[in-house]
Amino acid sequence: GVLGEVADGITVQAPDGRLVYANDAAAFALGYDSPEALLAVSPQDLVGAFELFDEQRRPLPLEELPGRLALSGAVSPERLVFYRVRAAGEERWSRVRALAHVAADGSVEAAVSVFQDVSDRHRQEETVQFVSGASMLLSSSLDIETVLASVARLAVPRIADWCIVYMREDDGTIRRLAIEHAGGDAQAVGEVLDRYPLDVEAEVGVPLVVRTGQTLLLADVSAEGLMADVIDPEGLAAELKHIELASYLCVPLIARGRTLGAISLLSSESGR
Repeated sequence: GVLGEVADGITVQAPDGRLVYANDAAAFALGYDSPEALLAVSPQDLVGAFELFDEQRRPLPLEELPGRLALSGAVSPERLVFYRVRAAGEERWSRVRALAHVAADGSVEAAVSVFQDVSDRHRQEETVQFVSGASMLLSSSLDIETVLASVARLAVPRIADWCIVYMREDDGTIRRLAIEHAGGDAQAVGEVLDRYPLDVEAEVGVPLVVRTGQTLLLADVSAEGLMADVIDPEGLAAELKHIELASYLCVPLIARGRTLGAISLLSSESGR
């Protein structure tokens, strides 16, 4: 029907939490091949398939979703919802609104939810915010190491799941200055990285970027391939075998014609 072809996702939810209708856009946005596949999932399994967050990326209780509020009879304001598909690690942003379908006796028979996928637009906004914030930091009077550590914190999770900042020392070695991770594993992984110094002559990764001053972008990268820039790549890969990476961007830090180091931005669990 017409509803099946509209661009916005539409679902109808019964009072017990079951979805009784979904259009194509809703199914695809939630990671299912068809509305039939989505409707076949139990309410418990459907809830367990996602991690939900509010606009500030704080955990969002299920009861605060517009559809659940509508089912309870409460006023359901439109809200921006950030969610992660657990199975694929994919992250999406949706603007969600819901209306209650009320029976003649005043009871709520169903909630109709409409959600618009705004992932691309929101990521563009986050990128602009990152560039603006980073520009302000880099033009500040703080020392360069403090600034770069702040830039790493600014990058995660706005534009990357991992951000690692490296500085080139006077003796030619490359030191890790800062590491940030959206999942909270930065300290543990940083301690592992400290045991595996970079091979400054490596033809991959950070040493290559620092040596050439050229940006390196790998749209599809394995953890093993990325770890080839240390002196003992096999040992590092064994210790960090739990980390799965999707893409990698390494940018040189250049001032007055001299490469000071590099910033690595990595995508992993978000699937970006």
